[in-house]
Amino acid sequence: MDSIFWPLAGRLRPTPQTLIVRRIRVTNAPRGFRSHTLVLATTLLDPIAAPADAIRALYRDRWTAELNFRSLQTHLGMDLLRSQSPDMVRKEIAVYLLAYNLIRLLMWPAAREHHRDLHRLSFTGTLHRLRTVWPLLVFRSRRCAAELARLWSQLLAWIASDRVPHRPNRFEPRRRKRRPKEYSLLQRPRAYYRLHGDLHAR
Repeated sequence: MDSIFWPLAGRLRPTPQTLIVRRIRVTNAPRGFRSHTLVLATTLLDPIAAPADAIRALYRDRWTAELNFRSLQTHLGMDLLRSQSPDMVRKEIAVYLLAYNLIRLLMWPAAREHHRDLHRLSFTGTLHRLRTVWPLLVFRSRRCAAELARLWSQLLAWIASDRVPHRPNRFEPRRRKRRPKEYSLLQRPRAYYRLHGDLHAR
């Protein structure tokens, strides 16, 4: 199986013929709109280990996954892969995932030490602050350990102070923000257009 996640190919299990699921009814009533009812299906059958309220809260947090993908694609720049071969594409994605996890790993002690909700911390703010402080961290690491510890604590405080607002039932349209360039496609070598001209260019 030629896939980006080819190490998982040997661990895939066949799809079962039947599957027992548990149905949970969710009534959503956002302010200013009519209420509508959803039915969630889950394989977590134990109502004590997995209460219905916990499943409903988990369903409401599904938008967090979309925000994480946005952080990977937009803020880290993974929306446009520049590699040509499949092997290099795998390595490029692995580097992006490594950078994403390292930033999340930095947000975790900031939320723990300053008693903040981890999901309310800004990923973009953490990325900007890390880029700003990183040269100082590298420079201080060669000199004074106490000053390095003070700068590290200040960095965690800055990260913890940058919280995103709580916006439940937020609606985000699935539309592209980047406009395409108003030029014709480069379908021949540049030398061809230099020799024959480019009369049909936009």
